[in-house]
Amino acid sequence: DGHRLRETLSADESGTVALLLNRSNFYAEMGGQVGDQGEIRFDSGGVFSVVNTRQTAGYVLHIGHLNHGKIQHGDAGSASVYNARRRIEKNHTATHLANWALRETLGDHVEQKGSLVDSEKLRFDFSQPGALHDAELEKVESLVKHAIENKLTVYTDTAPLEQAGKIRSLRAVFGEKYPPVVRVVSIGVPGSELLARPDDPAWRQFSIEFCGGTHLASSAEVEDFAITAEESVSKGIRRLVAVTGQAAQAAHRAAAQADKLIASIKD
Repeated sequence: DGHRLRETLSADESGTVALLLNRSNFYAEMGGQVGDQGEIRFDSGGVFSVVNTRQTAGYVLHIGHLNHGKIQHGDAGSASVYNARRRIEKNHTATHLANWALRETLGDHVEQKGSLVDSEKLRFDFSQPGALHDAELEKVESLVKHAIENKLTVYTDTAPLEQAGKIRSLRAVFGEKYPPVVRVVSIGVPGSELLARPDDPAWRQFSIEFCGGTHLASSAEVEDFAITAEESVSKGIRRLVAVTGQAAQAAHRAAAQADKLIASIKD
């Protein structure tokens, strides 16, 4: 409960608590991806709502409250992640594609400076001296949509940091301290090929990043991509905001309607 480890908990007790499980299918907030929400149903009848998942000191904390019944240390239960995870994965995979597309559009000076991935949108901060022109934004969006149309497989592989760090065009967060063994997320090319030929210039065509988050199985599952904002965060740092899936389709429809309205006014 933030002060002590408790042996029992009943629904009529107030306050937010964190449950520790012996294993978990919940993703703990990390690397810009928000923590999972969901529900844990115990064999004893207790029903626990998880409103956020965080990692502290190596432990996964399922933060929330007991809605019904009573639970105690040692009880068995079933943990279910809410469907928001699927939308988060759409936005996370699209963030990797956007990072790659920004570099392809603006140049190698583009470096990730921060990100936020939740169920509603993706937000990506990157190094760039000035605002992007309309043509540059259109190219970034077009590159991402082209990758979606190509139905690229999303591969996740682990490798020693020293070996993985030699992969050409790999994207990593500048100044980030990585563990001795890292997880490489590559969209469109298997990690085994990357590690076998790390110097191959062909890898420039793909999104390759160190990442511990959850992702889709294929870029096709992103469905659609739309940039909704591009703005300044601080000197030399810009922010891109975008949506995917049905939200992106709605954004494109709204843009088309706005274009028609503007055209009718001009006429």
